[in-house]
Amino acid sequence: MSERKPADILTELTDVYQRLGVLQNGHGHEPIGTLARDVAPERVSWLWRGRLALGKISLIDGDPGLGKSTAALDIAARVTDDRPLPGSGVASAARGVVVLSAEDGAADTIVPRLMAAGADLGRVFIMTGVRASDGTEEAVTVPGSLAAVERAITDLDAALLIVDPLMAYLGTDTNSNRDQDVRRALAPLAAMLERTACAGWLIRHLNKAQAVAALYRGGGSIGIIGAARFGLLVAADPDDADARILAPLKCNIGPSPPALRYRLIGVPGTDVARVEWDTESVSFDAAGLLAAAAGGDEDRSALQEAAEWLTDYLAGGPKPADDALRDSRKDGIAERTLRRAKSLVGVQSRRTDGDTAWRWHLPDTAKDGQPHNAGSLGNLGNVEKNTRNGAANPIHDGCQHGQDGQGCQHGHSLGNGHLDQESVIEMAKNLAGLSPDELSRYRQELATADSDDPDAALDHEARALFDAASATRATA
Repeated sequence: MSERKPADILTELTDVYQRLGVLQNGHGHEPIGTLARDVAPERVSWLWRGRLALGKISLIDGDPGLGKSTAALDIAARVTDDRPLPGSGVASAARGVVVLSAEDGAADTIVPRLMAAGADLGRVFIMTGVRASDGTEEAVTVPGSLAAVERAITDLDAALLIVDPLMAYLGTDTNSNRDQDVRRALAPLAAMLERTACAGWLIRHLNKAQAVAALYRGGGSIGIIGAARFGLLVAADPDDADARILAPLKCNIGPSPPALRYRLIGVPGTDVARVEWDTESVSFDAAGLLAAAAGGDEDRSALQEAAEWLTDYLAGGPKPADDALRDSRKDGIAERTLRRAKSLVGVQSRRTDGDTAWRWHLPDTAKDGQPHNAGSLGNLGNVEKNTRNGAANPIHDGCQHGQDGQGCQHGHSLGNGHLDQESVIEMAKNLAGLSPDELSRYRQELATADSDDPDAALDHEARALFDAASATRATA
């Protein structure tokens, strides 16, 4: 018997493993699915045609104060006592409703609104938490608490789940601005709604980016509206200051429904309002409503919008600089504008031990209650002032990438130390990957800034940062 070589033995073992289906490279993983011929076609089960379907996610976007929550509870009330829904004239059998509300109190707001809307309160479950097996109470999160939410839906025979607002219920491990994160969170929700034949209505606030399409105006990732089968927008009525418009934003199943007008009517003896719907539909679309809302604020500075966006974005804690740049681009904010806003807000760049990425933090508060580096323009405002007074460019050529956040080394001037050193390094890092042509176009954009721009004074800082970044790229 001849001696077998190691290579022969390995070949035989590999063949055995493949036959057993235990290899890690995909052998042994069987596809799951169904042949199309084996699927029985079904009609969509509507709760509110074109707006809410049983087993599907719907989204309602709008600015605060327009009555999104009140309108949602009005629809909930109609579901509980088999009244026709607005614009449809069709009533369904009375069903239950599960409400998740992170912003309104049950006793002083939710229940009074439901009473004003004529709800059957015995069919509404206001879910405030989850009791664990050890008796402790936990906050409701999506998707972490979906098993408990599903039980509530099943126990109540609920046809509608309201999540108000969605962002308050996403788990701490879900970044609402990351497409993959929100899709991973919402896919289990969609599956649960399908199992329970319950419509999900997620409420969301608008972002600050007025220059983007209506579909992108909702807060967070585009994956949120992507996961929804229906999207609605609540906006002020351009023709009636006392009215609101509920307009279709997205409809993946069937034709888009018409827009509806409603008004909030105060209820005597209470602190809440009820919703009064017009009997006829109106001719408004989401894009036109948002354009009309922006028209009254045409002089609002893009820099101020970016500053508000950045403040909101960092309100929950420090974020990686690269994430901030990426997410702001999705919301229609240019990188140059965001960096100006960073200076305006006084955002600080820090890097902790062992962390290679810079993180942006809202400014610390000094003992006197004033933010560090206070001033209308933060650190870069001081640099701009020095430049206006005739001082030389605060950053000289030859600045090299600093180590451990110490900024420029080898004796190169930083304009009396007023410039945010980490910002220079960070911008240098981001620009270092650009081609010479891209760098040239970026430099040209700075050089040809509109002199009528109220933010043009900050061009000094932008050019200084660009020069430092270019020098860093040259010496990297």
